[in-house]
Amino acid sequence: MSENNALVIFGATGDLCFNKLLPAIAQLNQDHPDSIRTVFLVGRQVQTREAYFALAEEKGLSLDTIATLVPKLTYVYMQAGDSEDYGALRDVLQPYQGRYFYVATPPTMYWVILESLVDRGLLVRHQANHRIAFEKPFGEDGAAADVLVRLMTGKIEENQLFRVDHYLAKPMIQALVPLRQRMKTLASLFQAPTLKYVTLKAFETLGILSRGKFYEATGAMNDMIQSHLLLTLTQAIAPLNAQGSIEPAEFLKGLSVNPSSIKLGQYVGYRDEVHVNPASTTETFAAFSLSHHDPALRGIDFWIMTGKKCSEKRTDIVFYFAEDAWFRIKIAPDIVMTYNAAFKALCSPAQLKELTQLS
Repeated sequence: MSENNALVIFGATGDLCFNKLLPAIAQLNQDHPDSIRTVFLVGRQVQTREAYFALAEEKGLSLDTIATLVPKLTYVYMQAGDSEDYGALRDVLQPYQGRYFYVATPPTMYWVILESLVDRGLLVRHQANHRIAFEKPFGEDGAAADVLVRLMTGKIEENQLFRVDHYLAKPMIQALVPLRQRMKTLASLFQAPTLKYVTLKAFETLGILSRGKFYEATGAMNDMIQSHLLLTLTQAIAPLNAQGSIEPAEFLKGLSVNPSSIKLGQYVGYRDEVHVNPASTTETFAAFSLSHHDPALRGIDFWIMTGKKCSEKRTDIVFYFAEDAWFRIKIAPDIVMTYNAAFKALCSPAQLKELTQLS
């Protein structure tokens, strides 16, 4: 980022900003003090900077956590859905050549915000130092995402547009990638007919906290499965076929949902949460199985399960084989690999050696 730059966060009064974005930006600012000159926080829940900080502390953000960043924070009260309100933002951004927008709002606001920024001259096409990032989910489904891409690339260049996930299953992927890259000899076990089925679970003991508006528009499917868990499954399975690798995109294309396996649920008390419809049918639990057409994976069921307010906090992927053998990778908070004696019995001497090295 250039010295003359500004970061603008839409959705600055949301939990994501308080819990993820501001602490991360504060850490960046501490490590690289000159990387960010000013952060403009755009919101409508409160009207002043002082009220914003009070709200932040109410939501659990310690100002000590972002102390080094505080002098660079400016609050801008505006209605992001009202194009007339962008005049105030245009005025404060006037001195800044580098403009970086981060949109952490519901996806229904994405096009409104981008269109208003471009039409008001705040975000200019072909300006390499004008960029915008959208927090997942990018659209409400695949069709909506395609429409958003077409609309947005009609306004700005693709290289100015970023679709990001503040989490993106990062710890899972960072743990899985080096592990499965080392599983060269063992890879032949992780395919049909030896591999029977796989479970990928992400269970939380907490509810939705104060994210009623977000969760009502999202649900467990969009919140966890379409990004975090499918990506994790791809990285865990794609390299472990007979040829040694399947391109992630090709792996995803080869998956098919087994409709009869879909199970949806809602934890007791969800409808009593703040900003939740008393008659809501939004799922807080989702489970289903997928199959794959690749010959090395044909006949294997891939079960994905996620839920809130579960009896245990658990994130792991378990491979179940013939002869009651299993191989488990616990992913959070730390990666731990375990397996039973039956799995060892399936291994050749070379595979046992590799297994010992992995352990």
